[in-house]
Amino acid sequence: MPDIWCLHLYGCRDITISGIFVDAEYSPKGGLRAYTDNDDGIVLDSCENPVIQDSVIRCHDDCISVKSGKGEYARLHPRLSRNIQIHGCTFHLGSGIAIGSEMSGGIEDVEIRGCRFLDTFSLFCLKTARSRGGYIRRIRLRDCTLESRDPGIFSNRKHKGVVYMDASYKESNPVNVEDIPIPEVADIHISDVSIHTLAERMLYIHGLYERPFQNILLERISSNCAAPDDIVDAEISGDYALILEPHKNL
Repeated sequence: MPDIWCLHLYGCRDITISGIFVDAEYSPKGGLRAYTDNDDGIVLDSCENPVIQDSVIRCHDDCISVKSGKGEYARLHPRLSRNIQIHGCTFHLGSGIAIGSEMSGGIEDVEIRGCRFLDTFSLFCLKTARSRGGYIRRIRLRDCTLESRDPGIFSNRKHKGVVYMDASYKESNPVNVEDIPIPEVADIHISDVSIHTLAERMLYIHGLYERPFQNILLERISSNCAAPDDIVDAEISGDYALILEPHKNL
């Protein structure tokens, strides 16, 4: 089948997804599929009050992605994604939790807690672009672990950071941004996380010059990443410790 999201929920309210297994590694006819992009496990698109719990997701792209539409229609008729709970899940191979890049309707109040990330490319990524408009506010990720010991997961694409926030995400259809509100990203809190990975860099955070990312708080994060963090146009506070454990011992 073509590369596409596995489970796309649009405009849903008050739903609970519990105890499911999403595996994009296998084709409908059986057997392993080749590496693909865009096989997101679960996409929450303009949803309110959803809960995803105690589930296992195995894919090559975002394991769970939170979106709220893009383009002029989404800005004129915004449908928020908000009050989202993700807890007790296990993620394999993909890019962990993603917020955006479609976020023109606004995304707020997302909590991720008690999840395991096994051989995932990253833990958390936030994607936007100047042309998207909208906002991302009040995202909480806590009490999670990441262990990525397979070098093969880093062989197909460039790795920027275990925590990756980028305001220059690719725009497939460039538009005139003069009349589009500058996207807002604020109040991102990541805490009580343990990282053991073959990746070199922990943080890649590039905000917008016109509106830097605000109030990015990092607390009680242990990481074995040795490369310098790459942070531009973002307000970072808190602290995290480096584990003195070389990559070769992972």
